[in-house]
Amino acid sequence: MIKIPIIIEHKLKQMPLSQVQFFANLAQKKEFEDVFIPWCQQFSLEEKDIVFNMSESDERKLVTEKAFSRGKVASITELVYTIRGSVQELERRSNG
Repeated sequence: MIKIPIIIEHKLKQMPLSQVQFFANLAQKKEFEDVFIPWCQQFSLEEKDIVFNMSESDERKLVTEKAFSRGKVASITELVYTIRGSVQELERRSNG
């Protein structure tokens, strides 16, 4: 059982059953773990590399790009938790 952040759990409980089923179906595909998760991990690493290698000569641009990169990585992470958590949410709804 994967620990899902509380905010994601709350969102999953509010989702219509059709959306939970859609995300649960994605999570149960072999490609989710074999293709999508490695892509997410690589994406996050590349974002970090981009930010760490940026020139610090323009502080405003650097701050903006760092914030933008953090937002992209957080969004991908939230999507992964939503997809993984949907399986648990579907089980919770099925049991009661």
